Amino acid sequence: MLTPLGLDVDGFGRYNTRMTNNNNEQGNDMTYNFANTIGGKLCAELRTEVMEAIVVPNSMLPAKFHDNVRGGRTLARLEQLTEKRDGITDHVKLKALRERNVARLSAQVDEGSHDITKPFDYSANECDELQLHRNKSILIDGMISGGLLSDDDLIED
Repeated sequence: MLTPLGLDVDGFGRYNTRMTNNNNEQGNDMTYNFANTIGGKLCAELRTEVMEAIVVPNSMLPAKFHDNVRGGRTLARLEQLTEKRDGITDHVKLKALRERNVARLSAQVDEGSHDITKPFDYSANECDELQLHRNKSILIDGMISGGLLSDDDLIED
């Protein structure tokens, strides 16, 4: 992705490709998605931290991107502003994520088959880890306040 300054800040994204190997023991396709590995997650974290660390001064930015309070904007904030300008909202990103997940899951169901007894493999699905943590915390809080769990149930021995 190019920033308003024309900087390529999405260098790590190039490695998020899917590789296929037809020569494994079972004769099935073996897929590899770097974004789902520990290294891929570390690269994504590194990208986020670098984007937050680099501040572009107002003198290098167009007037509509100036931040007169801080004297410049981080690359992460510039990316948010350009995505908002281009119509790429959080809702659009979430919708695209859901579509990719549904496509992955539907590929696991055989064409014309109505057999739903075979379990789905959710390991390749993408998710927002922060939102997942929030949802789990809210669920646990609700179970405690509803009397289904007590604080003692959460303490591990």
